[in-house]
Amino acid sequence: SGVALLLVAHAWATRKLVYLPNLLAILAWLGQQRAARRWPGLYGVNEILHRAVILLGGVCLWAFVSRWVAQSVSGFYLTASWSVLALALLAGGILLRERMYRWLGLGVLAVSLGRVAIFEVWKLETNYRVLSFIALGLVLIVLGFIYNRYQEKIRQWL
Repeated sequence: SGVALLLVAHAWATRKLVYLPNLLAILAWLGQQRAARRWPGLYGVNEILHRAVILLGGVCLWAFVSRWVAQSVSGFYLTASWSVLALALLAGGILLRERMYRWLGLGVLAVSLGRVAIFEVWKLETNYRVLSFIALGLVLIVLGFIYNRYQEKIRQWL
């Protein structure tokens, strides 16, 4: 976990976050947290540290995706990638039964909704604006379906 943290911190300092080993380090970092959660007898880590590791790993993953998209393209692709990341985090939180991933997914989704409302409505061309709203709408429809289907379980988990 320390090596992954050092790699990501170095990438942030040198502004070279979009590098495949950095993505692997972030995923390894989150995987180590999952192993520590699964085997509490081997790893004596308290709940606050677990949540902090997930939060920091999620923020690093979000920054990685944002810079990767910003280097390649821009505009509505950034919001679409945030929406897909939010969906992946929410799905991962449901599958892993981890509340912090679900909260991260909701946070990323809220930021992408804010970006659509503040920036994309005014700056993008009509075609890209429509595609942006469609991508965001699809994510919201899928989340609504998941919520309606597993409403009682989600209430217990949140």
